[in-house]
Amino acid sequence: MRRALLLTTWVLVSGLAQAAPDRTQEVLQIERDWCGAYQRGDVAYLEKLMTPDFTLIGSGGTVNTAASEIDELKTGKVKYSLFENRDMKVRFYGDTAIVIGRTHAVGVSEGTAFDIDVAFTDTLVKLNGTWRAVAGHASRKGA
Repeated sequence: MRRALLLTTWVLVSGLAQAAPDRTQEVLQIERDWCGAYQRGDVAYLEKLMTPDFTLIGSGGTVNTAASEIDELKTGKVKYSLFENRDMKVRFYGDTAIVIGRTHAVGVSEGTAFDIDVAFTDTLVKLNGTWRAVAGHASRKGA
C-alpha cells in the first residue's frame, strides 16, 4: 500500500514538473509565431492573438492598439524583412505569462528604412484555453 502511494505521488509530481516546461515552450512558440506574423504581414494571425484591447507602449511613450498594429500591416505603412526575438525568458502567474527578451526588426516604415533592436516585455493571458496577447512594451537601448 505504501509503495502504491509513493508511486502515485511520484507520477503526480513528475507530471506537474513536466507541465511547466511544456507551458513555457508553448508560450515561446507563440512568441516566435508572433514575430513570423509581423514579418509575413499575417494579419489574420495577429487578429487571433491580440485581444481587442491590446496595448503596445513604445520607448517614447507612443501607444499602439491591436487595431493600429494591424492597420500598419494592412495598409503597407510598415513592412518587415526581419522580425526576431531572442534571449526570451518566461514567468507565469496563474494563467498569465510575462515574457521578456530582445527583438531585432528590420524593415521600412512610411518609406524610411529601419534596423532596430529593442528590449521587450509581453503579457499573455490564457483565456478560454487559448493564450492571447494583452499588452506589450518595447524600449530601445538607452531608453
